[in-house]
Amino acid sequence: MLLEHDQDLEHLRYPIGRFQARAGLSSAERAALIDDIAAVPAAFRAAVAGLSDAQFERAFLHPELDRVTLGVSVQLYAWHGRHHLAHITRLRERMGW
Repeated sequence: MLLEHDQDLEHLRYPIGRFQARAGLSSAERAALIDDIAAVPAAFRAAVAGLSDAQFERAFLHPELDRVTLGVSVQLYAWHGRHHLAHITRLRERMGW
């Protein structure tokens, strides 16, 4: 099941060191990583597309925000994705990648 009610997702925290280790990538590897990041929203949309209103009201325990419904999480995810993509896009422009 996508989300058990009040599931604790602490174990899913992404270790920042894994991302920082990618700092030495070539331009082709960076471009491939950016393509992978850009594909995540479509996969996420597919995962939540058929959920009912009741399922969007299910909650989980976020490591920083405490109890969050899936509906609120989807809104935060959408904003956060655009936020990160803007950072990456500006970095690419600034660095000439």
